[in-house]
Amino acid sequence: MKLHPCGERSIVCSFAKSHTLGLYQPRLGFINPSLPFERESPVLEAFQPLLDAAQDLDLADANQAEAALRERFDPNGDVAQAMHAKLNQLLADGEIANRGELPVMWGRVAKPSPETRGFSIDVVLMTGPGPKHRHPRGEIDYCIALDGEPTFDGRQPGWVVLPEGSVHVPTVSGGKMLIVYLLPDGEMEFL
Repeated sequence: MKLHPCGERSIVCSFAKSHTLGLYQPRLGFINPSLPFERESPVLEAFQPLLDAAQDLDLADANQAEAALRERFDPNGDVAQAMHAKLNQLLADGEIANRGELPVMWGRVAKPSPETRGFSIDVVLMTGPGPKHRHPRGEIDYCIALDGEPTFDGRQPGWVVLPEGSVHVPTVSGGKMLIVYLLPDGEMEFL
């Protein structure tokens, strides 16, 4: 194996060269899109409950979508609490939301793929406003309070769905919040 020529923290492996499928990233392990990601990345595995809940969800009616998400994955349940602990550890280890500086630190966990059910996964640590953007196909947000009594766009921690074509300046007020963004096909337009 050798260092990737761009100098990024990735290594092109001999399997990737011969099969053009895969990239070894030191923190994520070997990523091979032909295999289920659960076996490939402990970081991606942490997001599995959210991907399961969001699968086949219609984002046209945000209220209905949020109700379905809460039924599929209760933000106050035991599984959610275990996931929160895992995400807090990944944050502390610099594995997620490790770019930028507060009020907005961000990081992409995964591009859309069959393994992520067509969603990109981004994680953002926020204490204030972020950049204005549009969601051509909608946005599913899973919000975790870390400090204080934070709200996301005036909403309590948990699920927030923004419908297709919606525009907002994502804003956390009243504390610090970790937000997982699931974007259908990774579509977002910064304005």
